[in-house]
Amino acid sequence: MAYVDLNPIRAKKAHSLEGSDHTSIQKRLSLKPDKQRLPAGLLPFADARDLPNPNTLPLTFTEYKELITWTAGYSSGNTTSLPETIQELGISESKWLHLATNFEAHTAKLIGNVKQVIVAAQCLGYKRTPGLRVNRYYFG
Repeated sequence: MAYVDLNPIRAKKAHSLEGSDHTSIQKRLSLKPDKQRLPAGLLPFADARDLPNPNTLPLTFTEYKELITWTAGYSSGNTTSLPETIQELGISESKWLHLATNFEAHTAKLIGNVKQVIVAAQCLGYKRTPGLRVNRYYFG
């Protein structure tokens, strides 16, 4: 998701997340909090990160926005301190940036800590967990 949301910025077609046409982040940012339903095809973010839930994304919207904003800023040279979300994932800054900008090169459908990816795959009904090798490399 982060990869796609950053495409217009990387391609220099947009200068902000709000201006990134045809992305889920633009749709989410245009919604009034608690006033509108999510457009079809967008999963809600978790209210808090507790037990895995296949019906929500495993972080809060605030965490996701911070992650995307930091990653977009890094590519244009406007960086701040590393977001807590990246630190909690246990991935280095360089590995995160490589993964976020080269996602298509990897065949994994699920990205994250191996234990969490296995649980997510089970929740989604996968018979095999995709991308274990890639996730072990990036997340240990």
